Amino acid sequence: LNKRGRRGAPTVAEQLIERRWVPEVVASSDSERTTETWQLMADLFEGVEPVFRRSLYLAEPQTMLGAAAEFDEAATTGLLLGHNPGSSDLVNGLTGIFTSLKTANAALLETDAASWSEAARRRDWTLVGVVTPRT
Repeated sequence: LNKRGRRGAPTVAEQLIERRWVPEVVASSDSERTTETWQLMADLFEGVEPVFRRSLYLAEPQTMLGAAAEFDEAATTGLLLGHNPGSSDLVNGLTGIFTSLKTANAALLETDAASWSEAARRRDWTLVGVVTPRT
């Protein structure tokens, strides 16, 4: 993880908490960078245990949606930690809004699906915002 990522990850986590977008479930690539990113955020998200998956390393959007479809149905807020271009492509495909995510950015997406599996099939998500270490 570069210096910008090491500084940015906890800052973004703090902003997610301030905005009340605290993840209850997390799926992450098992890469060194995403593992380190999670470690920098974990203290702020107490009690959340991520699932690290090799399949999320440089994953295509469909693979990322497959991970989200497996989130615990009781959870209302989930976090996918991944890589570009897949993360930006996922946001673009779900919302129809071009978004270029950078290091330590978080796209805030909403949908009114009844379950994570239904949400993973939908393409009418709303982009509420993008959190960056500077916002």
